[in-house]
Amino acid sequence: MGKANHIANALVQCAVKDSTINLRIFTALTLERPELDNELKRRFLEPALERLFGDYPDLEYAKLMRENKLPQNIVVNEFFFLAGRWLGFPKAQQRYIPANYSHVLIYLLENRINVVAQLVACEDQGYSLSCNPDITADLLKARKQKARQILFSLPKPITIFLLCMVILKLQNRKSI
Repeated sequence: MGKANHIANALVQCAVKDSTINLRIFTALTLERPELDNELKRRFLEPALERLFGDYPDLEYAKLMRENKLPQNIVVNEFFFLAGRWLGFPKAQQRYIPANYSHVLIYLLENRINVVAQLVACEDQGYSLSCNPDITADLLKARKQKARQILFSLPKPITIFLLCMVILKLQNRKSI
C-alpha cells in the first residue's frame, strides 16, 4: 500500500546479485497477497485482491524469506506483524522490532537510515505521501537539522568555502 515495491524489489535484486551490498529494510508491515489455496478462498477473495493489488508486484524480499532463500547480506526488520503471518519463520520473528509507533522515528534515526522509499501521488494542489507521511516529514526535518549542525560545527574557512560552492551551484542552475 505505502511501499514503493518496484524500488524495494530493485534494491533487493541488486543485493542478491552482489553480496558486498548490505541491505537493511525497515518496514512497518509487509503486505502480501493471501494464498488462495482452496476454492472458497479463491471465489471470496479473488475479486477484492484484484481491486486492492491489481498488477502491483509482490515484494521480492517476502518471497525470499518464505522460501528461506534470503541472503545474509539482506536483513528485514518489521515493527508490525499481521497475526500469525510469520509463524514458522524464525528469522522474521527474531528480527521483529516491538516498537510503538511513537518511537519509530527515534529508532530509524538511531539506525542511521539513508534511503526512504515512499509512494507519492500527484494531486491538483501538490503531492500526497502514502502511508505514514508524518514519519517522512519528521525524517526530512531531522536531516535538515543534522545538516545545519554539521555545517555550523565546521571551521570557518571550510564553512565559507562550502557556502560559496552552494551559491555558485545556485547561480549556475538559474542560468541553465
